Amino acid sequence: MRREIWHPFRSARTAPKEAQPRLDHVKLADAVHGHPDELPTEFITDWDDLSGVEVVSGEFVTTTADGSSNTFFEPITGLLRQVRERTGMDVVFVAQFLNGKRLIRNVASEPGDPQAMTAGQADPLEATYCQRVLDGRLPPKLSDARANPEAARLAATREYDIRAHIIAPIVTRDGRVFGTVCAYAHQPRLKLDEPRAVLQSVARALARALEQA
Repeated sequence: MRREIWHPFRSARTAPKEAQPRLDHVKLADAVHGHPDELPTEFITDWDDLSGVEVVSGEFVTTTADGSSNTFFEPITGLLRQVRERTGMDVVFVAQFLNGKRLIRNVASEPGDPQAMTAGQADPLEATYCQRVLDGRLPPKLSDARANPEAARLAATREYDIRAHIIAPIVTRDGRVFGTVCAYAHQPRLKLDEPRAVLQSVARALARALEQA
């Protein structure tokens, strides 16, 4: 597979200067302290070392083996399906922040779920949970979004039937915010610490892949 240079923090077609998002508009508040590898977690899981995640031809992939000495690349969606099964959440996705929008890059959901987000859709960043978590208006985990006034007023809460919600920011070592790993469920969930730890591990792996790309 041919590898290409990828610039994940800007679009292929550079937007005019005035169209670029304000740098102070996307910030981390208390969601991340220091480098992502230092995110506190009380859980040690087998997701903590995802060294097989890479960026190939502008896409996140995982490196797998076919039983021989050959390795091949699998779309990151396969990993997200495992994350969904592990956490019990209904939808898991990776989002990129680009020119003031949140672009959904990869999604794992139950087939036929009418309230799952879809890969390729883009929304104004200000209208998302992602922005509110990063600037401190929302916590990184919600047991029931409808019980939180800030989350309840978002159109996405109703459109996608979001109840339990988790976000882990994807932040590179130099502090750039690529986007987020998110998960939500259509029913409230009281215990979200372990699912959040899983998402944080995936976010760290994606950040490492971006640094090495």
